[in-house]
Amino acid sequence: MASVNYHFGSREGLYEAALIEAHRQVVGLDELAALAAGLSDPREQLRAVLCRFVGLSSTAGAPWGFMLMLREVLSPSTAIPALIEKAVRPKAALLLKIIGDVLGLNPATPVVQRALMFSVLPCIAMMIAPKQMLGELLPAVARDRDALAEDFVRFVLAGLDAIALAHHSGAQSKN
Repeated sequence: MASVNYHFGSREGLYEAALIEAHRQVVGLDELAALAAGLSDPREQLRAVLCRFVGLSSTAGAPWGFMLMLREVLSPSTAIPALIEKAVRPKAALLLKIIGDVLGLNPATPVVQRALMFSVLPCIAMMIAPKQMLGELLPAVARDRDALAEDFVRFVLAGLDAIALAHHSGAQSKN
């Protein structure tokens, strides 16, 4: 316990550090930034990130961090605020910028925040869904993960195009 207190301040500090590492294991900020950095078109940046997220959903052996994150989502602890500030918020900022660029809108606007939610939550659902269930329920999906990723990206981009059109049309009609 003395070692834990020395390095992490408390058991809670150790758990917080483990959660942040777990979140990094699922997908790290550096990894997301690298995916986007090599591409100048925001739609291609989003494609790269979403394909990575969908790819995570088909990974056979999940790292220990994935299971810890799942536990935290199902039964949140007092470490959630630290997880949000230190791990989730920086990734969300990067994704908000990309989606804002796709939409041609400020990343701080509510519509961009909603668009991020619509884009990422299905990926999280695919990550936590039991692989066995997907394979038995939707075998064609389980067999061709590349097609799943491409169709998901098309779906998200079409939705973003519809959101952008509605937002820009609504903004013009108010003027």
